[in-house]
Amino acid sequence: MSHPDFDGLRAAVEDAAARAPFDSLLARARGRRRRRRAAGGTAALGLVGALATTVLVLPGTNRVIDPDPTPPVTAEPAPSPTGPTGRPARQLIQTAFGSTTAYALLGGCTGTGPAACAYEVLSSPDAGRTWSRLRTPLPPLPGDASEGFAAQLLVTGEDDLTLLDWLRGRAYASTDKGRTFATRAIRMGPPIDGVPPGLQVSATQCAPARCQAVGLTVFDPATGLIAPLRSQPPVGSEPHGVSVGDDGRIWAAGQDGSLLSSAVSRDRGRTWRKLAPVPAGGRLRLVRVVALPGREAGAFLLAGRNSPNVLNTFSDLWRLDDPDPRWIRVMPPGAPPSALSVVGLVKRELLLTEEEGGAWRTSGRGTRIAREPDPQAPGLALPLRLLYRTGGLLVGQLDVSMLVSEDEGRTWDYRIVVAG
Repeated sequence: MSHPDFDGLRAAVEDAAARAPFDSLLARARGRRRRRRAAGGTAALGLVGALATTVLVLPGTNRVIDPDPTPPVTAEPAPSPTGPTGRPARQLIQTAFGSTTAYALLGGCTGTGPAACAYEVLSSPDAGRTWSRLRTPLPPLPGDASEGFAAQLLVTGEDDLTLLDWLRGRAYASTDKGRTFATRAIRMGPPIDGVPPGLQVSATQCAPARCQAVGLTVFDPATGLIAPLRSQPPVGSEPHGVSVGDDGRIWAAGQDGSLLSSAVSRDRGRTWRKLAPVPAGGRLRLVRVVALPGREAGAFLLAGRNSPNVLNTFSDLWRLDDPDPRWIRVMPPGAPPSALSVVGLVKRELLLTEEEGGAWRTSGRGTRIAREPDPQAPGLALPLRLLYRTGGLLVGQLDVSMLVSEDEGRTWDYRIVVAG
């Protein structure tokens, strides 16, 4: 609930291995738009010219050939020492929401040399309308920030905040909404029987240089221990996707050879029910399981294959309706070519963003999909880095701001993330 979407397609810290830094996505999207605008200006030159440029500029597609489609590690690249005005450059790395408090992690550089790049942590009592600065225990980075801004936010319980400093193997935990912090060393712990109340389950954990799949684990800020679940879901060696429903069920999915396998737990990960597998259709790069809001509401399963054109293709969509434990393929015609973020909505709908910035909504329980008006920032039309649902809000991150929707993504409110 408080995770960002390194899945919600997260959502978040859980699937960081399948995403790229936001700066690279922005560059890709802007490049595609420039090419399409250039193509529109030369359309009158005739059919031969149009055919010669189809691969790069065909309107409505993502046909941009990337010589290296493999996403980088999850650490955000450090911004340039100063922005275009000479003021320190800043970027929004992550937001996380508790029951009453929102938190934001930013990074910025003031020049070069030791301790030239630093983190900033903010809190908001009103879903991002106003922000105040917290005293952050995160150490600064050198001016080149070669490892990038790799720290993360984690909110557990109601509003307990943890700052995860993967580069140094430290966690800074606060039980008073960021007023004071206790330092813990991050280390692997013994297996546990189930997910303790108030904690979160994850399908990835981050090391200094990379994130890797290690099975389903739980991080406990009180001890600094990363504990694997004793009973792992029977979904193959790579449980790429995990999602927790409103009713507490844990859904997990991953590729198992030629099959896309999945399982569900009703007792916080102590035992698992294996669901009927479906064909994977080749090597998958993206696997997302999305629990729908509400009790016994079912789930969706989204899969994407490798592509030279986009980081994550929109390849297959499956739906499961309780109490029937079978996945039904509902791949809607006209789906976008890529998938960046996805959340489950009421009425068994999905809202997702694509790498180029468009927002899409499914209907008919996944059988239809239509493009929504693009979420807008003042004078900009940018891809949302994350899209996740928390406490009735949909939140999308931009570079130093965020968009918030309180009506299932039909309208968006632009909110700058800066301390007042």
